[in-house]
Amino acid sequence: MSTLIYIHGFNSSPQSHKAGLLRQWLAQYRPDIDFITPDLNVFPKQAIQLLAQLVQQYPQAGLLGSSLGGFYATWLNQ
Repeated sequence: MSTLIYIHGFNSSPQSHKAGLLRQWLAQYRPDIDFITPDLNVFPKQAIQLLAQLVQQYPQAGLLGSSLGGFYATWLNQ
């Protein structure tokens, strides 16, 4: 895996505390991994469309989600 897509939860953002901590950790310990944090402050149908495009663009990417983002990650993997 050379790309990690972090999917934030409801009413959160790519600038959340969790996303920031993960971004810092990856920069220090795994700088070889590209970290993508899409902004999903949209309706669920639009969020799924955006995420599906990212998964298609980065087919080998790992998905990591928090709360609603975890639901989206699970849905995308099925």
